[in-house]
Amino acid sequence: ATIKRTVLHALGSDQVIFDHFINWMSFIVQKRERTQTAFLFQGTTGTGKGIIYNNILRPIFGENHCFKITLENYEEQFNKNFQRSLIIFIDEVDTDQYKNAAKVISKLKTDITEPTLSIRAMRTDTFNAPNHLNFIMASNQPNSMRIDENDRRFNVCPRQEKKLQKAGEDMASTIANIEQELPEFVNYLNTYQIDENKVRLPVDNDAKRVLQQITITSIQECANALVAGDLEFFFDHRPATKALGLTRFDNETNIHVASEYLDVMLECIDSTKNKRKSVLDHRSLYILFESLVGNMPETKIKLKKLLGHHGIVVDSHTVGGGSIRGCKVQWKATKSKLNAWRKEIDSSTPARQQRPLKAV
Repeated sequence: ATIKRTVLHALGSDQVIFDHFINWMSFIVQKRERTQTAFLFQGTTGTGKGIIYNNILRPIFGENHCFKITLENYEEQFNKNFQRSLIIFIDEVDTDQYKNAAKVISKLKTDITEPTLSIRAMRTDTFNAPNHLNFIMASNQPNSMRIDENDRRFNVCPRQEKKLQKAGEDMASTIANIEQELPEFVNYLNTYQIDENKVRLPVDNDAKRVLQQITITSIQECANALVAGDLEFFFDHRPATKALGLTRFDNETNIHVASEYLDVMLECIDSTKNKRKSVLDHRSLYILFESLVGNMPETKIKLKKLLGHHGIVVDSHTVGGGSIRGCKVQWKATKSKLNAWRKEIDSSTPARQQRPLKAV
């Protein structure tokens, strides 16, 4: 059937994601409720993304319940149309083009899951209305949007690089076939045996992991490694001892970032060998992130706030009878690797006075 071929193609020719999408659509047709999950179509132009919206979704749900917008439209102040909508199709998604991308994605997550919507119309007060929205996003870009590592909202379709229409095929005939098949397709959706648990659980696939990997920011990548206790990540990404110049933090001048980076590494290696958790104080955190990310805030308050946005908790810890504010980390590494790393650092750099070990 033309409809199946069109949808399957636009979804990256992936049968698993296709079956998930049919279950998702059937739920909306039958229940007319929010699914609490969304779909992201990825692919070059001409893969069928537009046909799905214009020739399948709109005829099924009706023009008053199905709207096509851009992220710019989605950011607009007034959203009265959302009150009666079932499907919102966001086209040309590319969050990197927006300075407030994090705010947009946060709003999108809220509208996907929350039971009520904040409706804003011209010359009226804002009011709450039941939320029936279901989102489909489409993008030609390989790095269309950032998705959290622990995301539970987005189904990411494999990227489709091939055109839907083969050489010599007539688009008008394709659309005419879709129109002819629609009544039977709607009946199929209405009688489909829904799995509601799958509706609310996005597919965990390679396409999603690839998108997460290529869109993750350097600061989030470092933060994830720190929270996970991935000491190998920080050792492998250590700067050359002559790399980076002098900097300052918390009114301290002449901090040699690359050299102190190795001091932090040695502190973490020693504490892990002794089966103790490391406590990285503000300065240590600054050294790591300034080396690997750059442009870090030069005050403790601003650094703590920035890192907090990326899941790093700076708190008070008791160390050697005293109190230290920092991030407590349980590093994960084998004894053989720890010994090898320490030997490599010691042999590659001259002896130097290290800062006291901060471990519990």
